[in-house]
Amino acid sequence: MEIQSIHNPTFTGYKSSFSKKLEKTLSTPKMSREKADALLKNFADMYDKKVCQDSKIGAGFYGSVYKIDDCYVLKRGNEYLKPEFSRIKPIKKQKFSHLKHYFGEAVAKIYNKVGEDMFILKNVYSKGKSIAVGIPNEFAKKNTHDECIKYYSENYLPKFAKLPQRSFDGIAKDFALLNKMCTKRKSYTFDYINPNNFVLCGKTLRIIDEINETDIRTSNCVTDMLEVFLNKMDLDLEAIYDESLVPLRKELAKKLILAGARHKIPMCQSQTDLNSWGKTFNDLLRMEISLEGMEYIVKIIDNIVEKNNNPKKRVELVKKYLEDVIGL
Repeated sequence: MEIQSIHNPTFTGYKSSFSKKLEKTLSTPKMSREKADALLKNFADMYDKKVCQDSKIGAGFYGSVYKIDDCYVLKRGNEYLKPEFSRIKPIKKQKFSHLKHYFGEAVAKIYNKVGEDMFILKNVYSKGKSIAVGIPNEFAKKNTHDECIKYYSENYLPKFAKLPQRSFDGIAKDFALLNKMCTKRKSYTFDYINPNNFVLCGKTLRIIDEINETDIRTSNCVTDMLEVFLNKMDLDLEAIYDESLVPLRKELAKKLILAGARHKIPMCQSQTDLNSWGKTFNDLLRMEISLEGMEYIVKIIDNIVEKNNNPKKRVELVKKYLEDVIGL
């Protein structure tokens, strides 16, 4: 059984009258009060039709997402209160628009007098259902622990381990681009706490939910990918050892490391990160590598990446090291 997940951008396909008006507003320098009121009314009319169980395409712990059309979705809090809309604000400057696999940035905010404000986001996948990394939150809510483990083992892991290398290269590139935005005073990171924030659309991986801003110097690295795709099953459930899953986990771990090598993102940034590598290689793959040995391996990979400016060459060298020395 294959479970489909939440959130669904491409800008082809069916586009509602509200979306057409919103796009027109986003492309014009200034919106008159009259046009703003008209857009808000159009949204309110659309809201009564769209925000129902039939158009709900996913839910997390804090919010639910509803499909408006093939191009846009509505995100609102899970607590239901009859809304009283006061204003709609198109967000014309997208800070993260250059991240091609990121779809968590709002294009409009709807102010609500009662309850939480709402947001319009790009639809992450117009051609079908996206599939969440790990065990989808909605599935976990409705099924037993054993059924969740079975879903993870028989559906999630085989599907994602067999994805082509380019699927992981795509999000690693966005990791690198996001790292370039970080300064000494400000850093940006994707939300890695919930694996469901990463979704599969066809064979393309995409990232949803908000980007975190912090004044703590940090970076997006391969450790984060290991945590999302291997070390966690869902928000609250750590991955557990299963001998039958070792080949798939090795295949997935290798693809994640090679994606990081191709786009020169750090392998590991701290002792906590090193512990995550230890969980992957020792707890899940049973390779019995000491933390000192793990640190040495990470340094070797980082050195290969640093000394080779040609992406293809460094990927070849890291792959050879992983296969011949580590046994991945």
